[in-house]
Amino acid sequence: MAWRRVQTKSQKTLNEYLTGAKVFFTWLVAHGRISANPLLAIQKGEARGNQVRPRRAYNDSELAALLGVAGDQRIVYLTAAFTGIRHGELKALCWVDFNLTGEKPSVTVRASVSKNRRLACLPLHSDLVSALRQFRPASVQAGELVFKGLVPRSELFNEHLKAANIVKKDSQGQVVVFHSLRHTFCTNLHRAGVSQRETMELMRHNDPRLTATTYTDASLLSLRDAVKKLTVSPSQLASQILGAEGHSESQPVASSDKVNGGKTIENKGDKSLSGAAWRVLSKIQEWCAVEVSNLRPLPCQGNALPLS
Repeated sequence: MAWRRVQTKSQKTLNEYLTGAKVFFTWLVAHGRISANPLLAIQKGEARGNQVRPRRAYNDSELAALLGVAGDQRIVYLTAAFTGIRHGELKALCWVDFNLTGEKPSVTVRASVSKNRRLACLPLHSDLVSALRQFRPASVQAGELVFKGLVPRSELFNEHLKAANIVKKDSQGQVVVFHSLRHTFCTNLHRAGVSQRETMELMRHNDPRLTATTYTDASLLSLRDAVKKLTVSPSQLASQILGAEGHSESQPVASSDKVNGGKTIENKGDKSLSGAAWRVLSKIQEWCAVEVSNLRPLPCQGNALPLS
């Protein structure tokens, strides 16, 4: 913990170091090398809000520009943007992992390739299927790598960003990297109205917070269009809540003649009731309902609660 406090690395990186160290000590315990894991009680640091290089997604024009200057890497970028498959996973994909025929084309990310070591079968967009069919050599072995030598290193990727006039770090301090294509995939799923659970499956996430916050760029979501989708307007709600005379239909208004045996109760405008006091006093049968916002109980009778 003392070592961690003086580090300049990002909190996310330090958390990954901690995870790796815990796994190593757990292995030592399992093999009888040590009696207990000394890091078991050490908690991860808060990474949210402390990112050194927070990533963002590409907007539509940026993605189009990147694909336009990518050359041989275009098919790699296109696959990443339409599947969310990671940089290292793309390197290990073989042609046998792709099903480009039939009614349900897909790509299989093998457990040995996947970051979370879980097998996943992902559906492919029709445009990506067409691009992959054109890219596939006429004679190819099933075990051959699909993107052999094409998955770009950071130097080549940065050259493509510059050629596409994409600012790597914007005014908010957010950056775009190759992994931003995965952020783009997740964000576009949300923009298309795909459910949270389906997006989690396509992203191969176990934690919905990763899907909803880390990988979804809220700045690209159309919040105005989302509000327009509301089927009930405020005016419709008002007409349902208020009766013809402007009174609440769910709150019957008691006339002054019916309150306290026909005697009119004077509204003195004292303190109004709310919260727990409202719930208790609403059970008392004899109370003044002349003004809902200034309800006053009648003098205590029977088991009615006395005023303080």
